[in-house]
Amino acid sequence: MAGRTGQTIARDLKALGAHVTVTFRKKKDEARLFEMGLTPIHIDLMVEDLQHYDVIVNTVPAMVLDEEALNYVPKDCYIIDVSSKPGGVDFDYAKQIGIQAELAGSLPSIVAPKTAAYYLFRFLTNYIATADKKGR
Repeated sequence: MAGRTGQTIARDLKALGAHVTVTFRKKKDEARLFEMGLTPIHIDLMVEDLQHYDVIVNTVPAMVLDEEALNYVPKDCYIIDVSSKPGGVDFDYAKQIGIQAELAGSLPSIVAPKTAAYYLFRFLTNYIATADKKGR
């Protein structure tokens, strides 16, 4: 299940009215995510579901969004990776296929996870509002 930063981001986006999907590995985490009003999806099934996302926030510091996975991501999806270096996104491939992806580094979890999640939440809120105005 998502760590502190991921949980804060997921909870706040849900409170904003967003449909939030969170990946999990352990069965016990699935029930917790469901109880929080989030959509749980096992990490092994994540790739096929990526086509439905407008924004992806990665908190896993291991390669999660590799070339294969990124081929499922819509071109207008925004990916932000807040995990520790080296991150979990193949940034070069994302750029090559036209997906905007940024590495925000491990700063959130090292310095102030709740504050960082709050500011990331504000950024994503503004990004979503701008995208809505553009008709995305």
